[in-house]
Amino acid sequence: MEKFVIHGGKPLHGTVQISGAKNAAVALVAATILCDEPCVLENVPEISDITKCMKILREMGAEGIEKPEVPYELARTMRASCYFLGTLLGRFHEAFVPMPGGCDLGDRPIDQHLKAFKALGASDEIVNGANHVTADELVGNQIYFDFV
Repeated sequence: MEKFVIHGGKPLHGTVQISGAKNAAVALVAATILCDEPCVLENVPEISDITKCMKILREMGAEGIEKPEVPYELARTMRASCYFLGTLLGRFHEAFVPMPGGCDLGDRPIDQHLKAFKALGASDEIVNGANHVTADELVGNQIYFDFV
């Protein structure tokens, strides 16, 4: 891991380019599905999850998504694939997203995501190892999560 060690009481000079926050960026890439026009995201970090999100969008037909379905092979490589559930549900009233993977921290369930969708009027089921979420209409509601 790289680090800078500063010795001496001298002032620092120069500039540092700070990239955007990873967790916000992967959510924003998935959120572009909700737009009918081209989206430009700036200051996006160059990390594998962003590359995978972009690949998911391309394989789904980014400029003209016809099926609200995330490819199995790609969803299984990243935890953030669950962000596509909400954006596809919002746009198409249906989402078909395989269970997320790619997390070295152990199991990271998405039950709180599904709980929120149910509170908004959606229903969900597991079909062939994938989450299938549907809603004729999403209605705002108070959502109480089981933990922070």
